[in-house]
Amino acid sequence: MKSMVQKKIGMGVFSVWALVSMSLFVAACSSSAEKSIAGGTTEDAGIVAITDRVVSGVSQKGPFLVGTSVTIQELDGQTLDQTGKSFKSSIKNDKGEFTVKGVNLVSQYALLEVNGYYRNEVTGQKSGGMIILNALTNLQSRDHVNVNLVTHLATGRILKLVQEEGKSFSDAKKQAEQEVLASFGITASMGSSEDLDLFTGEGGAALLAISVLMQRDVSEADFSERIALAAMSFADSGVWAGADKAEVADWAFNVYARFQGSTSAQGINVLAEARNYVESWNDGDSVPPFEKYIYNFWVNEYGLGSCSEKNLYAIQTNTNKMSKYYKYEFSCYKEGWELVRVTRGDDGYLYRSFKEDKYLWSAENLRKTNTSKGTCYDLEKSNCETYGALFKRDEAISACPDESSLPTFKDVQRLLNKYGGDGKKVAKELRAEDGFHALNGGWYDGNEFVGKDEMAVFWLRSWGFEKKGFFFLKIDSKGARIEFMEEDENVVVQASVRCLGDDRLDDSESESIDETMVYRDRRSKWGDEFYDLVDIEGNIWMATDMAYYFYESDDNLIYPWDEAKRACPEGWHLPSRQEWNDLLMLVADSSRGIKEGETEYYGVDYKLMGDANDWIDDYYQDDYDGIGNIADFAFVGPHNLYGFNVHPYLYDRSHAFFWTSSDATEEDKSAESATHAYAVSIGLDSVKIVLHDKQTQNAVRCIKG
Repeated sequence: MKSMVQKKIGMGVFSVWALVSMSLFVAACSSSAEKSIAGGTTEDAGIVAITDRVVSGVSQKGPFLVGTSVTIQELDGQTLDQTGKSFKSSIKNDKGEFTVKGVNLVSQYALLEVNGYYRNEVTGQKSGGMIILNALTNLQSRDHVNVNLVTHLATGRILKLVQEEGKSFSDAKKQAEQEVLASFGITASMGSSEDLDLFTGEGGAALLAISVLMQRDVSEADFSERIALAAMSFADSGVWAGADKAEVADWAFNVYARFQGSTSAQGINVLAEARNYVESWNDGDSVPPFEKYIYNFWVNEYGLGSCSEKNLYAIQTNTNKMSKYYKYEFSCYKEGWELVRVTRGDDGYLYRSFKEDKYLWSAENLRKTNTSKGTCYDLEKSNCETYGALFKRDEAISACPDESSLPTFKDVQRLLNKYGGDGKKVAKELRAEDGFHALNGGWYDGNEFVGKDEMAVFWLRSWGFEKKGFFFLKIDSKGARIEFMEEDENVVVQASVRCLGDDRLDDSESESIDETMVYRDRRSKWGDEFYDLVDIEGNIWMATDMAYYFYESDDNLIYPWDEAKRACPEGWHLPSRQEWNDLLMLVADSSRGIKEGETEYYGVDYKLMGDANDWIDDYYQDDYDGIGNIADFAFVGPHNLYGFNVHPYLYDRSHAFFWTSSDATEEDKSAESATHAYAVSIGLDSVKIVLHDKQTQNAVRCIKG
């Protein structure tokens, strides 16, 4: 014969025990004359009486404290009502162990209730208030019952599945336990919930993770409320969802980021401390690897999916609308999903990110942080909260958090080109909430705060070459564009800061060359500089002009010859005249000597030239009413064939000049004197190796070796 909880029930609705939210107490509803008896007669129901049984187990939130009361409530075999008969004992040691002797019940179904103080896994302290945890069990084939959060959260659900949906007790219990675990991102079978122990096996790891997640950094009262709400949600639908769960996921993401040891993650490593606390309660023995279940929980709640070798460096967006990190982007690294690194400030604040091709930008203005200075617009703190802070030039240079930096002229120009270059359409694109998300936070123009709700102004790391001054990205009603302001020591300007992440870089600085290879130069006090590399016939060239600053007062990236010779980092050097000649001869159709050993190269045309839009042909400029951009002319041929990416001076957009390491007296005894050295002139009309006075300031390209 099968008992009433083993038999499919198709008769009336039997009310589920009420879950009292703040006390966590599960009470049986009283039976009434009108209530259906689910299992028929006692004989039909197959009720098995429990006689003179010793029931033991452990009760854990963390472990309940010695002296905590443990009660076994007798349940009616037909109605599952409490009969009023109970058997009491108490926790006997620091691991939460208990034993209840002489248990005699009218049926095999019992409710265990533990009521008392417990050890908090997150703080390591004894709780400041008491809680109640329950377990609904079948004692027919067991006399060991552990009471924990999984047994507690499953209790109401088991009752509903049996009483309202007609499931057998064993099927209902299995389903309820699976639903509880699934809500925490745990899909593997962990066995019966009454066998789970914080100190043992995979089930213990899962249980410890659930306990840490539900406790997190809240008081016992808030914890009690969370458990009650979750229990009611499970009882009703078998699912835990809502804003409360999203808060737990956000907390889990933050503590897991610290556990991973990210250099930009600040704060206490909560998971490491929780492990230490629990191991100390386990006589120093190690506890199961619960941290992975913390990770699985928030990844599951954010809808990020799997992260493996198959989708390494892929970007996914948090789709949980209740999360405070909704729409934040995460990248699949070897260690798993991580918020893109550019988005965490030194104070732990998380900045939303924006992906521009392979580059990762912060999509919020930098706030005042633990280490950065800054001023709020109109000196109002609320403006910092809305728009971020405004920074002086020297503050902006070092304000970005680890693994990110202030963008260069080239970075911002690339961003603008993504949307068409400049103008109102580009400004609209840069204001998009799911993109760069430029906010009109205004700036301090040297005299007053202006432009809030009208414009956004951002610092660039680059500054003027021949003219001393600074560059900004300005976005207003006219459009989006890069603007220049000449330096004036009597004028202090403050603008917003956006940071560009270094995630595209290989931290090992491997010298293998591919399309994304970048060299990181760490020498400058102003912050790391990054140089694209290109392999031309086995020679590794920097495809970016050298930007090493010798002095604090440096305000350009061109050098006299003596400084040019020592500008390249270790392992690199200023190329000789011969090395430049080899490169130019590879590109040119022919060459000829001109005077005193100088050389002119034919057919180079635009093959070494970077973006055609950066160049102006000064010969044709007047004839074309000031429209001198070479991209406007049909005769422009293929450019940048070798990825060498030559750009003109910002204020002489028809030529670029580079130093060689060759002294005129060494290369040509008929040269003018020791005051000259060889330089490379790359223009639209000609390419030459020529003599320049050593005090002339030219750009530097470095070559490997």
